[in-house]
Amino acid sequence: MTLVNETSSNWEKRFYEGNPLLEGTIWSHIGMPLVIASVVIGLFLLTAVHFSKPGHVVEQQLSLPENMYGDMCATLIISSTRLKRNGMSLDVCTQLISSFALYGLLFSVLYLLIGAAHHAIGEVQEDMEERDAAFEKFRDPAIWQNQDWSIYPDTEWRRMSMVWFCHDVIYGKAKHVVELGADWNIFSWVVLFIWISYMTAEMRSCLVLTILTWSTKGVPMDAMVSMQQDDKIVMYGINTKIKVAMTLVVILPKFMMNVYVAIIGCQFLMFNDLEDEMQEILLKTIELAFILEMDELIYLAFVSSEQKEQVRAIEVPPAKFQGFSAVLASFAELPRFVMLLLLVSCLTLYMHRDSHEQKILTARQEGVIEGCCNFMQYLKGEGEKVALAAGNPCSIFREAIEEPLGLVIPPTEGYEQEPVEEPLPEYETIINWKDTLAGTLRSWLQINLAR
Repeated sequence: MTLVNETSSNWEKRFYEGNPLLEGTIWSHIGMPLVIASVVIGLFLLTAVHFSKPGHVVEQQLSLPENMYGDMCATLIISSTRLKRNGMSLDVCTQLISSFALYGLLFSVLYLLIGAAHHAIGEVQEDMEERDAAFEKFRDPAIWQNQDWSIYPDTEWRRMSMVWFCHDVIYGKAKHVVELGADWNIFSWVVLFIWISYMTAEMRSCLVLTILTWSTKGVPMDAMVSMQQDDKIVMYGINTKIKVAMTLVVILPKFMMNVYVAIIGCQFLMFNDLEDEMQEILLKTIELAFILEMDELIYLAFVSSEQKEQVRAIEVPPAKFQGFSAVLASFAELPRFVMLLLLVSCLTLYMHRDSHEQKILTARQEGVIEGCCNFMQYLKGEGEKVALAAGNPCSIFREAIEEPLGLVIPPTEGYEQEPVEEPLPEYETIINWKDTLAGTLRSWLQINLAR
């Protein structure tokens, strides 16, 4: 047992020193400095523009979004004005009830969808735990991973259980690990960038609602809007009580829901150690994004045409920005982009930190996988050790993980060694180069003489 422990300790040390999953790419060294330099340049440009344009004022024309949040804001503004002017009427009561009913439907559906996302994340975690639990069914790999199964005196039950456990190990963990690497790291960065970009767009829409609500001047409740002859609804301001109501009913719920969905999406994309198909990850990202599309879907499906026209007809006073906020309103594209790059890069670095990468494949798990691959060679040869196919997950795992560790990997079935071209002597290379140049010049002269 002392020899087994010593062998296991030496192998674990060798494995972690040469683990290919811990090898960094050039972007892991220069990526973050480039992103930080871009952030500094963006902030410097904004500061330079700010001091070059003292007293800079910008006006932006805002409008209510055509979704359930914009419909709720329009209902609060117009219904409050009508209620203050004419008192409670059937039209106002119906509009308020229908808007709040659809708004409640929106958050009921969001609650169900977020619960489904939580359930999916829980299932992924359970599948990961079940997959990794199969490794506990094996003894220390130092004892059995290279044994000769043709003379191993074991029961038929033991061999059958080995078949099932090894199948789960090879087509679960081993197949997943070989999909990881530099390409996977870049792809995970791209997927995170897409997700954070989408959430940034949602946060910006929430910011627009906040600016529209609180930058508009305060007016009495009966003077907020007026109807024009061309069916336009001119908004002169928003009463303070309606501003508070819009903040509590629309802005804060939307903001908290966006933050919560963003966290769920990042958790799923960053710590999903089960999915390795790039197409599946993209589909999961689209499914998560669908949660935030429910406000538009319910708006298009259930809100009446008259209510939609009312949302479009409201003319909001332009929002004024001055000073540094005016610079941000006009020239914030590059800083916003580089700040997004910085956030995604920090999340990716946290996702691929060494402490996490070491848990993806441990030294013991690697030994168990090799032992199972060795067992499968005997199983395929019906008691004799034969080569596995080149496309077998064991063959791919040995080539991707064990060969960089310096281990001798067995040959595979259908493998043909590529012929090595011997370099030409120096004088033959010169002759070939001169012949090629002479042939090119001869062809060029013939073409010109023919003209």
